[in-house]
Amino acid sequence: MTRPTLVLLLACLIASSSPARADDSHGATELLRHHLLGEPLRARQPAPGERLAAAVAAAAPATLGAHQASRVLPAYAALPPADRAAFDALLARFAGQPAVRDQLLKALAASNGVDDVAWLAGELDGRDPAWIAASTRLTPPGEAGPALRQQFSDSCVPTTAQALRAEYDPVYALRTRQANPDVTGADDHDPMAMNPALAEEQRDVLLRYAGGPAPRASQDGWGIEVTRPLNDVAAFTGLTYRTHRGEPLEDALALIEANLAQGRAVPLVVSRVFAPGEGGGGHAVMATAVRHDEAGAPSFLVFDPLAGEATWFSAEQLRRREMRFAGFDRIAYVLTPG
Repeated sequence: MTRPTLVLLLACLIASSSPARADDSHGATELLRHHLLGEPLRARQPAPGERLAAAVAAAAPATLGAHQASRVLPAYAALPPADRAAFDALLARFAGQPAVRDQLLKALAASNGVDDVAWLAGELDGRDPAWIAASTRLTPPGEAGPALRQQFSDSCVPTTAQALRAEYDPVYALRTRQANPDVTGADDHDPMAMNPALAEEQRDVLLRYAGGPAPRASQDGWGIEVTRPLNDVAAFTGLTYRTHRGEPLEDALALIEANLAQGRAVPLVVSRVFAPGEGGGGHAVMATAVRHDEAGAPSFLVFDPLAGEATWFSAEQLRRREMRFAGFDRIAYVLTPG
C-alpha cells in the first residue's frame, strides 16, 4: 500500500466517523463522495437568518428605509421558533414577488404578529406593485397627490398620528383603507357620514387629550398638543418624538432633511407670525420624503391632513414662506426622534 493511498483511507475513516456539522450543507461525507466518485455538490442553502438579512438588503429603500430596516432582524429574533419558521415560509413563498416581500418585512418591523403578516401576504398576493405601494400607506408613496384627510375641524394631530403609523405599518394602513369608503374624503357637516371608522379613531384621540371634536364646517372645535399622540404609536414606528423650534430656519431644514434621509418621517407644526401658544394658532402637517435637484438642493414632500393632500416644496419655497396650509406659512416646530 502506497503512502498516498493510506492517507486517503485514513481521511475516509476520519470523515465517516465524524458527523457533518449541522450548519455545513457540504458535509464531510458529501465532500468525499464528490472527490472520490465525482458526485456533484448540492448548492448550499442559506440559513434562515441569512435569507432574512439578504431580503432586507434587497428591499427597495422607498419601502423599507434605513430606520425600519434596522428593526427587522430584532423583531424576527424576538419571535417564538414556530413563528420564525412561519415567517421564513412566507419569505420563501414570496421570493418571486419583491413588492410583497418588502411589505412583509415592513410589517414585521412594525411589531405585527405573524398571523397579521400572513393576512397581509394574502391580501397582496398577485397584486400590481403600484397598487401595493399605494394601498399600504395613507399618504402617496413618494409623490404628490390625495392623502388621508382629517374628519373633524381640529383633528389635524390625530390624523397626522394615523398617517405616521401607516408610514411604517402596512397592516394598519390596508385595514384602515378597507374599513373606510374613501380615506381621502370627508363630510364637512357630519364627521361620521363618510368614514365612520376613521372619524371614530380621530375623535377618540381628541377626547383622550381634552380636544373638542366638531364638524369641519364648524368653528367650535379645538385641537390638542402634538407630541403625545405621535408617541402613542411608537411601538409601531420605533420613533419617539420631541420638539425643536423652527428657527433658525436653516437648522430646521437640516433636521428635516437628515431624518428623512434615514427613513424617519418628520411631523411639523406650521403657524403664522407667532408660534403656537403665542397667539398665532397652528396646524400639524408631516414631511414624508426628500429629493434633491441636480445642484443637490432638497425638496420635501409635505402631507396636509386638512386638505388631504401631499405636496412637494423646495427648500427655497420654504424660505420664501410659499408653503401654506390652513392659512399658515411658517414652520413653528419640527418634531424629530430622540
